[in-house]
Amino acid sequence: MTQHKHPDHEFPLAKQRLTAKATLNWWATDENKYPCRANVEIKPLINGQKAFASVEHAILNAKKTIDIVSWGFDPAMRLTRPNGKRIGDLLIEKARDDKVEVRVLIWKNKLANFMENTVVGDGLSGRGGSLMGSGITHNSGILSKPGSRPEMEQLWLERERLVAQYDRLTLQGQAENNPQNAIEIDTLSKQLSQIEDRLDQLSKGEYGGKIIGSGGTEHEASDDVYTRNWFRDIQSAKYPNLEFRTRDFDLDPNGFFGSGLVNALYHRVRIYNRLASTRSDSESILKILALSVFPSHHQKMVLTDYELKKEAKGLVMGHNLHRNYWDTDAHNYHEPMRDVGFGPWQDLSCEVNGAVLWDLNENFCTAWDHLSSYWVKWFSESLAEKRAKIKPLDLQLPSSQGMAQIVRTHPTDGKPGKGKELSILEAYKRSMGNAADFIFMENQYFRYKAFATQVKERAQQLQDAGAEKDLYWFVITNNPASSHFSSATYEMLYEVGQEQLMPQVQRDRVFLLKEKQSELEKLQKQQREFHTGYIRHLWRDHKISGLQQDILTLEDEIRIDENDQQRLETHEREINRMEALDEKVADGETLDRAEAQELKQLQETHGYDKIDPELFEQEGLKTVVTSLVSYTENHDKTCRYRDIYIHSKLLVVDDEYFLLSSANINQRSMESDTELGIHGPRPKVAREFTDQLFSLHTNKREGTSKKNFDHWFQMAKVNLDFQQRGKPLLCSLTRFWDTATPWAEAVD
Repeated sequence: MTQHKHPDHEFPLAKQRLTAKATLNWWATDENKYPCRANVEIKPLINGQKAFASVEHAILNAKKTIDIVSWGFDPAMRLTRPNGKRIGDLLIEKARDDKVEVRVLIWKNKLANFMENTVVGDGLSGRGGSLMGSGITHNSGILSKPGSRPEMEQLWLERERLVAQYDRLTLQGQAENNPQNAIEIDTLSKQLSQIEDRLDQLSKGEYGGKIIGSGGTEHEASDDVYTRNWFRDIQSAKYPNLEFRTRDFDLDPNGFFGSGLVNALYHRVRIYNRLASTRSDSESILKILALSVFPSHHQKMVLTDYELKKEAKGLVMGHNLHRNYWDTDAHNYHEPMRDVGFGPWQDLSCEVNGAVLWDLNENFCTAWDHLSSYWVKWFSESLAEKRAKIKPLDLQLPSSQGMAQIVRTHPTDGKPGKGKELSILEAYKRSMGNAADFIFMENQYFRYKAFATQVKERAQQLQDAGAEKDLYWFVITNNPASSHFSSATYEMLYEVGQEQLMPQVQRDRVFLLKEKQSELEKLQKQQREFHTGYIRHLWRDHKISGLQQDILTLEDEIRIDENDQQRLETHEREINRMEALDEKVADGETLDRAEAQELKQLQETHGYDKIDPELFEQEGLKTVVTSLVSYTENHDKTCRYRDIYIHSKLLVVDDEYFLLSSANINQRSMESDTELGIHGPRPKVAREFTDQLFSLHTNKREGTSKKNFDHWFQMAKVNLDFQQRGKPLLCSLTRFWDTATPWAEAVD
């Protein structure tokens, strides 16, 4: 095979046209495999309705090739709604009727299938149509068939809803004569809200994964059948022009060399060694193991007609090709065009054109050829060799202004001599280090402490340099929703003085401090009163020293006054009881009347709506951390709420620079998974993102960062208050407020 050389020489400096206002260096130059490219066209795509319409348009108009890379794939997904064709049908028609070469490459790990099935319908073996092929047997079609647990629970809940509605109406008619009825009416209203939420949950069913169900929800048996049959047809080579491959982190995907164990572990051991060698004190070995044993291929891209050069089109995506990623900008609580039980869902992608398509193709070909059989590798032309004649200049668009660069995380494929690529991490660090006015992050996760530390340091640098205004940091993210991730989010919030936005975690830290203080007192007493041997004496000294250090750390971290701390310690038993009842509600259990009354009384004393978090601001840095919420009004004019799931991965700095990628703000995306993105100093693109998103989330875009910050802070605070009181929201933006996630060491 011929060596595929990197054509950096295609772009002498004289031909590059930088359109940013400043001369700051925004490019990844140390960890990158691909250089910055000139004359690149970029079009932001906000939410699934636009993004998937663009994917469908690219597929329908392809004349020669369609290349798809994604973390997940569902052949039954409809890209356009309400009557669009399934993506599986679209790809088959292009391969069969138009003779287009279709290649689809998706991540698949058989153990991870038990947590979330990335390839909906192919199951463990990838063959479809059997227990091992699709997760359910041929004739198990509808999981919620008569007599099944979901249907029986639904019938029971509907009966309970009727009883509660009747009781509430009866009490409302007697309320004037008996004021005590007001408490009962309030309890019944909350019970009805819980019932409605549980009925909503049941409507979701099992989509695609955990090996249960091969496609669609429990109410869509036709999609179960379709996805199983689609994969059986594809694997039987019924459509020769459509090739579907899955990938993992295998040294030798075809198993020609080495044992199966060596094949599966080689790259994982390399990732573990690299992460362990740079592990900080706050990172547990368990976390490093989780990152290295279960890395995922998380890239998302579409490339069509690459070999036709001027006809070539590309997409760099945050969206996966799963049906739950489809939504409109409205993020309605009930959206008839969304699949049953999914959403609302906030996500971002973009169309790209120009010489960066060379880099997208190289990324695709390298992965695709790695999976090719040895027969192809030894006796035939690889895909990279087939396309080697095309150069970046062949794809350049002279009419487009501005530069851009493809950046990646890739633990096994980097520039010569590197062996890995961390250019997304480099791009984040470089761009945040250039910030002078504001940083905007809209990201699924918010748990990479080094970024918070860097933003603090950048604000201090600006102050030291005599800046007359603050640096503003706008953050939109999800609640962790799992203790597996709480410590990483809490630590990041703590860095910028926002840790009281996780009051449950802070309560846990107060209780842990009390526990460690009691343990320390006990050990110190034993050390004074008992001399049971030299070794045990040394052990106690070591244990005491460790506890004293833990206590100092906790005392510094908690940052609440002594009165609040004492109050929490005194009422620890009541708070734990309230949390246990809250957890029952969150799990969909219906409280009996006595429990509901008890929870109401505990919430009146210890409830989170009684807390006004104290936010500690660093001089020169203003931070606002928010989430997104959709609501619907009940018949009694109260409201129910549903979190808008944020899957976006966007960074904008000063409206001069943007970075759109598949990478989350966590260690997994920055260091161990494969990720793909595009970035550059493109003021027009950056402003297009912020104009649309600020208006979408807060109803308007103000003229300065200070005015935007004041507007965001006020909207987030007011909406949180309205949400706690069951009132309609002013916009979708609300304060980040995680009252459910307990403290635990993060494993991701």
